[in-house]
Amino acid sequence: MKDYSGEEFLNKIYQDLHMREEVMHTAKASDRPEEKIAKYMERLDKVTKNAFNEDRKTRENDIKMLKSLYYEHYVIKKEKIPESFFEFQNKIREERGEEKIKYTEEEKEEERSKIIREQKESLDQWIEYLASKDSDMYETWFKYYAFQGMLKLGNYDKEKGNYNRRTEKTIRPFIELNREALAYVYDELKKNLNGEKIEDNELKKLIEGGSFGKLYGYALRKLDEAKREITSDEGIWKKYPQGSNPEILFNDLNGKGTGWCTAGGLDTAREHVNGGDFYVYYTKDKNGKYTQPRIAIRKKNGQIEEIRGIEKDQNLESNMELVVEEKLKEDDFPDRDAYKRK
Repeated sequence: MKDYSGEEFLNKIYQDLHMREEVMHTAKASDRPEEKIAKYMERLDKVTKNAFNEDRKTRENDIKMLKSLYYEHYVIKKEKIPESFFEFQNKIREERGEEKIKYTEEEKEEERSKIIREQKESLDQWIEYLASKDSDMYETWFKYYAFQGMLKLGNYDKEKGNYNRRTEKTIRPFIELNREALAYVYDELKKNLNGEKIEDNELKKLIEGGSFGKLYGYALRKLDEAKREITSDEGIWKKYPQGSNPEILFNDLNGKGTGWCTAGGLDTAREHVNGGDFYVYYTKDKNGKYTQPRIAIRKKNGQIEEIRGIEKDQNLESNMELVVEEKLKEDDFPDRDAYKRK
């Protein structure tokens, strides 16, 4: 029997979803709300996979067409960018002791184009990730929930631990994608849907409320707290052999602020460790134990699939590059030169 718990969750969050025209287009009037939503999720999944299927000759055109639809709906229009934006830029310059700029119409047009370009680029990160194989561990209902939730988020308020609401006049790019935080939200939602007890009362209330922004903000806060424990660059490598217990890898990484999706959910850790050997470089925490992950090397089908660090966009810290260079000299990585060229 099909599990509709994810679709039922969506129906609770978006109470009119099962009645929307785009949903009814794929459903029967006699279908239950969760069945209508499930059919719509299947359609969304098919459309996205068709566009991002690398074997299709028309792939690039399909992707552009799909993205353009999202741009049209969610990226700010030039006419919505207010004159107050330019006044605000001059206010910042004044506070810095710099001269104000008297914008020409051409310069204003350039600034507007830049705002739109940055919004498109930040939106692309979410579209491409949620459509990629890297996010296959997520069910479609969760991808829909995360994407729709992300679209509503503006600035992150650290004091409140939450996001301001985004509007059609919001200037800022869309929020940054943190794979580990996303995986954390998914893992905790799945636990709740599966009837598992959530020990953290704050997290439990947030799940009951259903706000993606609050859950994502909570996950980022937890990861940031864990990241502050880094005290040293001295470290050790730990190997998780292909086919080994994914719970060991997951428990070692979870909540350590890496930003890696492997650290956010057991399903992802299982997929990665089943695909090949996984190596992690750990440095000391505040108690002098090697528990802080700084570098991950993931292999798939015997070859290096990816190398990740804990800097922005999962890049390596500059002081970790030599550590990777030394590690790749080992016999476990005969494809090191090919990976570097790639």
